[in-house]
Amino acid sequence: MDNKELLQKADMVLADLSAGGLLQPEQANKFIDMVIDTPTIFKNARMERLAAHKRVIDKIGFDRRILRPAVENTPLAEADRSKPTTGKVEIDTKELIAEVRLGYQVLEDNIEGRNLEDHIMKLIADRVALDLEELIIQGDTSSTDPYLKVMDGLLKRITSHVVDAQKAAISKALWKELFKAVPTKYIRNKKEWGFFTSHNVEVDWRDYLADRATGAGDRFLLEDVPAVAYGVPVYGCAMMPEAQDTATPPNTLTSAIFTHPQNIIIGFHREISVETDKDITARQFIIVVTCRVGLALEEEDATAKMINIKVA
Repeated sequence: MDNKELLQKADMVLADLSAGGLLQPEQANKFIDMVIDTPTIFKNARMERLAAHKRVIDKIGFDRRILRPAVENTPLAEADRSKPTTGKVEIDTKELIAEVRLGYQVLEDNIEGRNLEDHIMKLIADRVALDLEELIIQGDTSSTDPYLKVMDGLLKRITSHVVDAQKAAISKALWKELFKAVPTKYIRNKKEWGFFTSHNVEVDWRDYLADRATGAGDRFLLEDVPAVAYGVPVYGCAMMPEAQDTATPPNTLTSAIFTHPQNIIIGFHREISVETDKDITARQFIIVVTCRVGLALEEEDATAKMINIKVA
């Protein structure tokens, strides 16, 4: 097979990535699944696949006791009857775009012996997952970064319960303070909750656990066993921001979030557009991906964040 035939085959494969510029629902779901399956916050958050770019989600629950002592043949008094607390959460998705350019030579080197379509989509999905995690955690509509300005992320949205680590390294005392910052009425099974922080802080905590002169301590050093604090899993997030402390350089500060993962709602519009083109002058194939993503907290009061954690 000569170079001309290789390029023609590559062009046909790229054309197969889109059906008139728009993925079919099954293909869109496959792409979303690839994004979710990457090791980011998506694995734990509540994912909503939206048919429209906006959606209002009803929430309902009981925030106080509903059981009363029963008296035979006597209905409850009106004051003792219960009704659920209701509310609404709106997810407003924002459109995002990525443009990927592949040189002819790259396609020539990869066209034989592998499924080019799946390979390209997997690479795009891996990077999209990281970029979306960055937006979901660090998004800030007042940011000077055009991308982060698209929407407010978790660190910006969590305002009710804030713990200041005051530039101390992570410790038992800090995890306990963060845990207790969330009202106890929300916490039922603490194993289902999570501390979400930077990879470096998660490693610092593992280092603390490994210092114990026990077999369990050795496991945290030698094996990839889940790290926990007071029975709550500790997750490292690749895009949890770390910034140099300008007052005491080169110290680095970061943050942590405590919540039930299903309290984080990520709305993903299923209509993902994938379009292809070719720049014959630059000798490149072009892939453009667009999607719509939104974020909401079902109950902001059921979250807490810690700021100014020193990375040891």
